Amino acid sequence: ISRTDQELEVLMRDPHPARKGRELPISTLYQRLGLSPYDREAEFVAGHVTPQRVTIPLDSHIGRPAEASVHEGDLVRRGDVIATVEADQLGCPAHASIDGRVTAIDARAVQISA
Repeated sequence: ISRTDQELEVLMRDPHPARKGRELPISTLYQRLGLSPYDREAEFVAGHVTPQRVTIPLDSHIGRPAEASVHEGDLVRRGDVIATVEADQLGCPAHASIDGRVTAIDARAVQISA
């Protein structure tokens, strides 16, 4: 039997007959791990963040970094494509997250100021 077959055999075997008796309620697991104080509803605080400047990275995804398709001084609206990847390449386009003017571009990021 090959090593791969042995690994699959271990992964695909039937559960242990005493498994049901070994299971723990989540609350008991939280207690044993010391997480009980953190098991509570989070407070919701509504707020509107309006940044004056954002830096959009061009290489925050798998594949080739996106290449800026805008120039310094261009006006962009939220959602506009500001960087693209060639169609035959693995990558992801970048979009503006705020309305504003492109203030800086380099190989790694595009900066937009409101």
